Amino acid sequence: MPLRIDRGHAEPEELAALTVILGARLVGLRLREEHRRRREADQQHIVREPPCACWAGCWCCG
Repeated sequence: MPLRIDRGHAEPEELAALTVILGARLVGLRLREEHRRRREADQQHIVREPPCACWAGCWCCG
């Protein structure tokens, strides 16, 4: 949904609606960023086992 004011004029109700829409988008972006940071923090605590070689001596089986 494009947001624009035609010819530089908007009624107070239109400005209020735009404010609500932009505020909701900002809240959504903030929540998405917070969720991404939590996922990254959770992944840092995952301990991965060191790779081990299979009986053939390769490193791709681990």
